[in-house]
Amino acid sequence: MIEKLLKDQAAPAYFVYLTNGANPFPKVAQTIPEIFHNLREEAPMGYTALWLLKRIGLATENQQSYFSENDVLTSEDTKHPNEQHPYITFRFVQINGTSPMYTSQGAVSNHSSYEEAASYAAEELKKSKERYPERDFQILIARLIEQMNWH
Repeated sequence: MIEKLLKDQAAPAYFVYLTNGANPFPKVAQTIPEIFHNLREEAPMGYTALWLLKRIGLATENQQSYFSENDVLTSEDTKHPNEQHPYITFRFVQINGTSPMYTSQGAVSNHSSYEEAASYAAEELKKSKERYPERDFQILIARLIEQMNWH
């Protein structure tokens, strides 16, 4: 699923993140009904929170993409209200060219606006690349639509 999230424009708009799961990104889809269809089978329940998010941007060392059409809340999104709609960044790393991209708990940050998240992404990419020049990094910027206990 991570590969689908880190594609530029063609990637699905919505995704699920489990805060404490072996597979933190179990599902991606173009619509919220697609996300909830068979979700219990695809996102195992456990002692975790489930976040429903919308992809807003993607930052790499050389480029930042902003998916403005995803940053507009639709009637589908407002059926699942989240009062603050915070922006969340996920930092992904690839150790070498053949290893998979992954993220960890410490690589998730909250932001109050897209601009704050984009600025954080640029700075975080710069620091990460200085520390580990041989690794590849990407930061996914998302908007939280809903969060719920998933147990």
